[in-house]
Amino acid sequence: MARVIGTDEVKQRIDAGSAVVLEALPPSYYAQAHLPGALNLPLDDLDGRAAEVIPTKDTEVIVYCSDDTCGNSGIAADRLAELGYTNVLKYAAGKRDWVDAGLPTESADQGATRVVGGVELPAAGVWRIDPGHAEVGFVGRHFMLTKVRGRFTGVEGAVTVGERPEDSAVTVTIDMTSVASGDQTRDDHLRSADFFDVAAHPGATFTSTSVSWTGSGGVLDGDLTIKGVTHPVSLAVDHLGVVRDPWGNDRAVFSAKGRINREDWGLTWNMVLEAGGILVSKEIDLELEVELIRETA
Repeated sequence: MARVIGTDEVKQRIDAGSAVVLEALPPSYYAQAHLPGALNLPLDDLDGRAAEVIPTKDTEVIVYCSDDTCGNSGIAADRLAELGYTNVLKYAAGKRDWVDAGLPTESADQGATRVVGGVELPAAGVWRIDPGHAEVGFVGRHFMLTKVRGRFTGVEGAVTVGERPEDSAVTVTIDMTSVASGDQTRDDHLRSADFFDVAAHPGATFTSTSVSWTGSGGVLDGDLTIKGVTHPVSLAVDHLGVVRDPWGNDRAVFSAKGRINREDWGLTWNMVLEAGGILVSKEIDLELEVELIRETA
């Protein structure tokens, strides 16, 4: 059975960031006002999603009530204890006493972040790529030895962050004419029909097909289309944080890495070296750095 605690104890734990705070209500009620950093875990989702938002069985969990009845939240607290969570606390006075004490609440459209599994992540909603702070980089080998780096600076798209990270979706468009490797002759060759053929195929696209996520990182799978040819790609993604810029925009920062074989997309141009080997590597490393700006109503 969950132990009952009061407002002062709850405030201490929220200020210290030492507990996962939960409410168990329909989303519309949760959206109106909730305790700072609190997550909503409706009863229908509790058994299946508890492990997603509560890192370990001994993590301190505060389940709070919105009114005197403490119906759903009271049931949720007792259910978590039945599921083996050993440190469940019930804030029976809940939002009523919290507000009466003059303490702040949040609404669903205020916070740019939320806590999932004990980790701060971007809030659910649409986040658009900032083209001025987005780069799709690639690294190949010249003579199979020297690293040659390039990048595409023309990048647009959006990330729709799901209530569950794995429900998120990503769409990206890359301007292939924006390729830059630090050498004009090489860049012109990359734009030619030997490689990207930008006259016929000026853009490439990436569309996600699935997301798996743990903590602050995960794997993004999707379809990459270059020169009209589509193949699956997997990217290891890291979330680096959310900041507010001087103009009031909330920005989420991500990096990602992956590896592809360029010949899968028909990028087969090469030269055989006299001593053996080839001029340009087939394996290409992808390195992405992206800032996303949160869309607001």
